Amino acid sequence: MERKSALLLRLGGLGDILITLPSLMLLRKAFPDLDLHLVAREDIGALIRDAGVVARAFSADEARWSPLFGDSPRSLERSAQTLSSSDFVIAWFQKNPPPSVRPALSGSAAELRVIAYDPGARLPLSRFFFGRTREFVLSRGRAVFDFDECALLPRAEGPREKAFAVIHPGSGNPRKCWPLDRFLRIIAFLAERGFTGALLTGEAEERLERHLERISFPPGWRWMRRPDLRAVAGLLSSAALYVGNDSGVTHLAAACGTKVFAVFRKEFEALWTPFGRTVVLSAETVEDITWETVAAAIGRGLPKP
Repeated sequence: MERKSALLLRLGGLGDILITLPSLMLLRKAFPDLDLHLVAREDIGALIRDAGVVARAFSADEARWSPLFGDSPRSLERSAQTLSSSDFVIAWFQKNPPPSVRPALSGSAAELRVIAYDPGARLPLSRFFFGRTREFVLSRGRAVFDFDECALLPRAEGPREKAFAVIHPGSGNPRKCWPLDRFLRIIAFLAERGFTGALLTGEAEERLERHLERISFPPGWRWMRRPDLRAVAGLLSSAALYVGNDSGVTHLAAACGTKVFAVFRKEFEALWTPFGRTVVLSAETVEDITWETVAAAIGRGLPKP
């Protein structure tokens, strides 16, 4: 007999998916008898699947899911088999969902729960989503778990290199990017204290590459240009600490259980603060945050000699 499943929908980039991780993990723990199927961006869905959070990941770019993103309601005829085997469908949205979502999903016999963030809640997105998902789990008579029990990627906690750091100077939004020269000073600060490490850049940091090509990094430090997501997750899982902007990679570092120092614009802090072992350093603009401020925070977090 085919196992029943649950269909989970979360659109957006890496950070968008990872703030939903505690909710996904709660469902995984509460419904061990169901296979969880996730519709998300392909590379992110693969990361979540390979970590053991879900049994299967569907790419949101597949044509069969296109009715979810249109302006006019259409049924998900091409996904009927997936929906018919689903015990329930849950979708999480930062804002009100597109008008096509409910009609497209409501054609299924599965119970539908659409969770849209309420700004009046004054909670980080991760906590709000988790709270509403927890309410759903309780309504189904299943056991619930605490947020902290659900906040890490499975298989992310392995042996860590005690003096290895990862630096990520990018973000999808340039306004969230701390100046590169300050990240380079943090690298020098860490190198003086015996740290080796890696500076990561992806496609969003292409503008930094010409400058980085001229940089001589301290011994034991390297620049990793555009590594794939699995490689990034593996690197973060082995690192003792991480320094970055308000970005998806910062959320991934937190989900990997790494000690995180995150530079934030004050306006984004309340909603997007990463969970886990995170220290957020914020100001009205990221340029207002000095490298000395970040270095002092890191220094306070380092083990005493």
